[in-house]
Amino acid sequence: MLPLIREAVGGDEAALRRLAWLLWDHHHAACPERFRTADEITGATERSPPPFQVAERVHVAEVSGEVAGYARAVLREAPQSLAYRPQRVVILTEIAVLPGYRGLGLGRALMTAVRDWAYASCAEAIEVPVFGFNRHALALYEGMGFAPWLLQLRCPLTV
Repeated sequence: MLPLIREAVGGDEAALRRLAWLLWDHHHAACPERFRTADEITGATERSPPPFQVAERVHVAEVSGEVAGYARAVLREAPQSLAYRPQRVVILTEIAVLPGYRGLGLGRALMTAVRDWAYASCAEAIEVPVFGFNRHALALYEGMGFAPWLLQLRCPLTV
């Protein structure tokens, strides 16, 4: 059962929405004070593209005609500033695999497609923001050679 990894098309919209709901509910369950539920997000039209976004790519993993996973990534170009050199990076913004297909290598195959797109786009690197509670994602990324780059700490304040 080898997955077909391809670029998403308009007909994938319902499957992508179902996968995104799983992703959102997973994050809400782990951190409800930060993340809205899928039901709260449904119907919302706002999306926050990263600054200096140049392009977006959505890859899907299809198994026996079913979209079983997806990865959404953006290409970002940041101009030179006082402290930073210009950079061109791909940022993974979302990745999800249906529960029945987890552990079969679909996440790795999707990340390989993102990596191939990053190379083809002449990106310097791929960046993956990931929350500390998402242990499965961390294991996938570390297994593919990702390492900590920017550590962001958080201290909740109570009122």
